[in-house]
Amino acid sequence: MDCEKYFFKFFNQKLKLKSKIQKSSLIILRNEMTKSEIDHLIGFIFVSIFAFIKILENNFVFAMIMMIVNILMNLYPSLLQQENKRRIDKFIKRL
Repeated sequence: MDCEKYFFKFFNQKLKLKSKIQKSSLIILRNEMTKSEIDHLIGFIFVSIFAFIKILENNFVFAMIMMIVNILMNLYPSLLQQENKRRIDKFIKRL
């Protein structure tokens, strides 16, 4: 899938791999993915706190919608980056 055609190209522009794959570029990419993963986890925790506050205010529907969006926008990308980092590690070992 070519991400240049879709809106995903605007999200994290540092997570791009050049055409020539080298071990050093994979290590740099992996480090950028780690930073991005940590940012997503911080965002997940931050929004979860607000959702918990909404639960305490008996606003369950809003809190549920907030958590669904939070999972899709923060937790899922973080877990996906963990999986991709494992794949990069395997590829680095082969190089």
